[in-house]
Amino acid sequence: MARHMTRNSGVRIGPITILVFVITLCIAVLATLAVTTARANSASTQRQIAFTNDVYVNETAAQTMLSLVDAAVISGTSSVEAALPAIEAAAAATDDVSATIEVEGDLLKATFETSSGRQLLVEVRLGEGTYRIEKWKTATNWKEDNTQQLWAG
Repeated sequence: MARHMTRNSGVRIGPITILVFVITLCIAVLATLAVTTARANSASTQRQIAFTNDVYVNETAAQTMLSLVDAAVISGTSSVEAALPAIEAAAAATDDVSATIEVEGDLLKATFETSSGRQLLVEVRLGEGTYRIEKWKTATNWKEDNTQQLWAG
């Protein structure tokens, strides 16, 4: 009686299966990171768009005020104070901006603020038939949130 031996020939599935699994896992992790990064970039872009829009709205209101101040300065410094309510109303007529304008001596101080808290602070020094811009600064009105504590230690 002769024994008939059969040999299993073929490709071993074990190492190939592990390699395919590792490659699939790596691709899944990279895809998740790509989606997360894309969402973060989108959110950052939306915040930048909102910030830029608020800056332009404030700038428009301030330029409107400055053109009215320019016309009033030509008439004389006292006419700037007389025209102050009209200047404030015209500057605040811009969408979504609150304007506060006051004159202290020869210094006109104006604050333009959008509902998001973005501000434009302007100071204009008035002179005889002229003026000089001393401050033109963008700021953000920030309110600290003390409701959460990182560590109660």
